[in-house]
Amino acid sequence: MKIVLCGPPRSGKSCLREGLKQAIRRIPGAPYPYVITACPDGEGAWFQETVNHDLEEARRLKEEYRASLGGFSPEFVRRVTDSVANCTLPLTLVDIGGIPSAENKEICAVATHIIILAGDMSRVPE
Repeated sequence: MKIVLCGPPRSGKSCLREGLKQAIRRIPGAPYPYVITACPDGEGAWFQETVNHDLEEARRLKEEYRASLGGFSPEFVRRVTDSVANCTLPLTLVDIGGIPSAENKEICAVATHIIILAGDMSRVPE
């Protein structure tokens, strides 16, 4: 399963990703939840754990990472789309950006499932 976590900005996608990963890892015999960060916002799978240890260091590293990616470049989208499409692990969580875009649509097209998070249900159609 390749599950995309999507929703508006600040809807809790990255927090859900981390919570699911930690919860699944505590289940004996459960597949390892592989995480693909599919947004060049600097909040990779490492971010929340780093925040828990050193908020300022996390902010600094996030900005460095974000600057190095250069946004949703065609190369970034191709790399992420290929990673999702070619992943053969039994459980993959894909954390996409919160802004509806052609890039996010392309990434979602190769997933098998989607979870939509929205505190405001009127934003779900986005």
